[in-house]
Amino acid sequence: MFGKLTKSFLVIKLMLTLLVLSASLNLACTLKPVPIQPPAPAAFQITKLSITPIKVKPGEEVVIEAEISNTGGTEGMYSVTLTIDGVETQTGVIKLAPGTTEMVTFSLAKDEVGTYNIKLDGLAGTLIVEPVVGLHDEVRLDVPFEPNVGGSCFSSSFAMVMRYCGKIVTVHDVLKIVGYPPFRGYEHPELRDWMENNYGLTFKYMPYSKIEDVKKFLNEGYPVIVHQTFSLGNNTGHNRVVIGYSDKQCVFIVNDPSYLGPNFKISYDDFGTLWKRITLYESGPENKAYLVIPLK
Repeated sequence: MFGKLTKSFLVIKLMLTLLVLSASLNLACTLKPVPIQPPAPAAFQITKLSITPIKVKPGEEVVIEAEISNTGGTEGMYSVTLTIDGVETQTGVIKLAPGTTEMVTFSLAKDEVGTYNIKLDGLAGTLIVEPVVGLHDEVRLDVPFEPNVGGSCFSSSFAMVMRYCGKIVTVHDVLKIVGYPPFRGYEHPELRDWMENNYGLTFKYMPYSKIEDVKKFLNEGYPVIVHQTFSLGNNTGHNRVVIGYSDKQCVFIVNDPSYLGPNFKISYDDFGTLWKRITLYESGPENKAYLVIPLK
């Protein structure tokens, strides 16, 4: 009797299990699968334009920044363009994960006095380049010209300035001390010793000089030797003597010991480009200059 009850119980349990399974299968067949939504594409927003400082002197560095945010759902690349007075000058690309924000930064320097309209994609601002107070609009020093002897632009430039200081010196005299390039560095201690011991002169080596520094020294009566690229189309290193400038014409006046010759005019913008780009082709700092002064 007990065995029959057990068998009946098992049959009933099996039937109930089959009923539950059948119901589950029917429910599963009636449910529709929920589609998986793809993440939203990358979407970018640019805000908080900053121009620092907003007023500068010619040649001073300006930093332009803005915030870029990715408000979308996937990682993406964003290209931002800096425009000055309607001319595209620099472009940057930034990669952002979804929901993140980063700063994009540009730096520049303008050598001409004036007001510049700055645009960074949809943002706009103003940069003001003010004249240096206390400097003359035009300066020209009477520096004698000394041409190259081979690749002796460094020696020729120093000879010109030493002669301007009233010393009887030729390019050959300087060549005997420093020789022809390439040189070992830019300090030239052997030249400084020779000038101090024999002519009562010395010089300052001034890397990272600025346009306004050159104007200041010219106003004080000192010509400035600068190390630049030879020209916009020739990236060879070259030395020339800055003997004057004109804010009216926006030019520097140089004695170039090579084929450009004496009293050659170079625009402020070209001068800055020739000065800075030398670091693309030579080691060492940008905007290198030398100032010959009396030994005290």
